[in-house]
Amino acid sequence: MKKKLIVYVSLLGLLVSSNVVLDKQAMSLEKKIDIHQKTEHHDTINVVAHRGYSCLYPDNTLSGIDACGDINCIDGIEVDVRLTKDDQLVLFHESGVNFCDVSSYTYEELSNINVDNYIKKRRNFKGYTLKELTLLEKRYDSLMVEEASLCTLNDALRVRDKSKLLFVDLKFSGYHDDILISKVASLLHNEENVIIQSFDEKLLSTMQKAYPELKYQLLINHSNQLERIDYRFDGYGIKYKILNEDIVQDLINHGKIVSIWTIDNYKEFTRLHDTYSQ
Repeated sequence: MKKKLIVYVSLLGLLVSSNVVLDKQAMSLEKKIDIHQKTEHHDTINVVAHRGYSCLYPDNTLSGIDACGDINCIDGIEVDVRLTKDDQLVLFHESGVNFCDVSSYTYEELSNINVDNYIKKRRNFKGYTLKELTLLEKRYDSLMVEEASLCTLNDALRVRDKSKLLFVDLKFSGYHDDILISKVASLLHNEENVIIQSFDEKLLSTMQKAYPELKYQLLINHSNQLERIDYRFDGYGIKYKILNEDIVQDLINHGKIVSIWTIDNYKEFTRLHDTYSQ
């Protein structure tokens, strides 16, 4: 394959090295890093930390984003962006807090709410051995004790490693989507290695027409969408369960970025790695 394939992963606690070495299990698990880092095909696969290293840090927080900068086999970071009632760009995956939409809160109001249940979610991993799960739980618990605070897109841009890709996932809600588009474009117009993505094809297309100098990726989660790809976006992020090699090769032949989301199973990661790193 001529272009790199991008794989979103949320299992980074077992794929990447950590300063938290708790027992002998850690040393054996760290050998798995070499499968990714030392493979002769490493340059065909990019690994993106889902929600900013969400396996070991709270979702979409500065601590997780900052930690990615020191880890060699993390090639990119994905974050989720929403607009608050007072038009602030916050990193937040969930659509609502306390049964109300994020857009119904000001930034200050949202900051004063205990959002631990929303940004400290435990990943629902499957396919790990008992030893792997034990280590992951220990690492997770040791890092989850730190205080987590709401992060803005501006904060993320300030601390991120600019040599790594940044995927900005826009969460359109119907509330001032035009303002969300303009504010994100204003912040990102001088940033390098940034790709704007969304599941909303119509609004992503609207943004692309207004700000064609930026890069865009459409997220796809249904197989029937694959039949309607028209190659107008720079990249296509496809749910791994509906992916096949013909689609990947076709998009690469058209010069498109290809992303696979989101892998939370180590065996699935290695299968995809073996399949697409040829």
